[in-house]
Amino acid sequence: MLLLPQRDVRTLESVLDIHTGHPPARGVGWLSYDHQEWPVYGMDAALNPVSDVPASQRICTLLILAEGYFGLLCSDITTVQGSAVEFRPLPPAMAKPNTPLSALALFRDRVGLVSTTMALAAHFHVNVATLTIT
Repeated sequence: MLLLPQRDVRTLESVLDIHTGHPPARGVGWLSYDHQEWPVYGMDAALNPVSDVPASQRICTLLILAEGYFGLLCSDITTVQGSAVEFRPLPPAMAKPNTPLSALALFRDRVGLVSTTMALAAHFHVNVATLTIT
């Protein structure tokens, strides 16, 4: 479970709307939104970028950046009240350089990972100001 601020989510789309031809570096494809194409990325359980859309991830969350958007593949989306989450610092073993994670979250007897749109954009090397579809 990955937790992101709700204010960073622009829209939710089906992965069926992703154009997988000529994906961006470290990405799986492109999503049309607001008359432009935006890069879409996915991660495996170890937070490594994937190059194909996993069968279990059927939702694309379009996240807001100052210069535009990028998509993140998800298997499920839930809105969570911040007061229902208990945040904990990352254990030293998880606090690696360049990790997109900022904390752990305890929610409904589950442990989640906390990140931000900017940290994920850095993790995938997203720079929407210079993106082109090749």
